[in-house]
Amino acid sequence: MQKEREEYEVIVEKGKLVYRKDGRFVETDEKSKWIFVLSTTRALYVGRKQKGAFQHSSFLSGAATTAAGRLVAQQGVLEVKTRNPFFNRPEFIAVANLNCLIKIG
Repeated sequence: MQKEREEYEVIVEKGKLVYRKDGRFVETDEKSKWIFVLSTTRALYVGRKQKGAFQHSSFLSGAATTAAGRLVAQQGVLEVKTRNPFFNRPEFIAVANLNCLIKIG
């Protein structure tokens, strides 16, 4: 299963989200929902959500996570876009955790 995760693993380089496997910046689009999971070992995974086929639990095969949620990123820069974070507090906390990871790299 680890081999399958490799294409989704993301690292932080100079404050930007980059796919570990090939060095591409994380670049989401507006046509799809993009999701992330931060494992308990601080491994970060990002991918396009596929309803019924690929979701948050897919990254870690249902294992425990530190944070999970949706994200928007352009050229590797995380953009926080939410209607109102106080109505969706768990996702707000997940994005805050992701921001902290980026800052400490």
